[in-house]
Amino acid sequence: MGKENGSKPLRFIDSPDGIREVYSNVVAAQGTGHDLRIRFAQIIYRGNDAGVPTAQGVAEVRVAVTISWVQARALCDLLSAFIERYEAVNGAIKTDLTSTF
Repeated sequence: MGKENGSKPLRFIDSPDGIREVYSNVVAAQGTGHDLRIRFAQIIYRGNDAGVPTAQGVAEVRVAVTISWVQARALCDLLSAFIERYEAVNGAIKTDLTSTF
């Protein structure tokens, strides 16, 4: 992903509108033959009509990103390398999480 033209690393610059930072604890994806759309959401607990928080949360979508399959493969490799380094220092990431709420 860093060497798009095969020679020099691609230089990243900030958008004049700034960078949008988004927190997500839920990810969903769907794909076509051409690209992959990834939705990033956050579980939130909304109140009922009386304003009392409900026990059932909803996943509020914060942003969606569509990328080509070539970039999806590169993203997979990038994330795999970061996760491998993280786990080498911190131990295996638990993926079988259950809510304590």
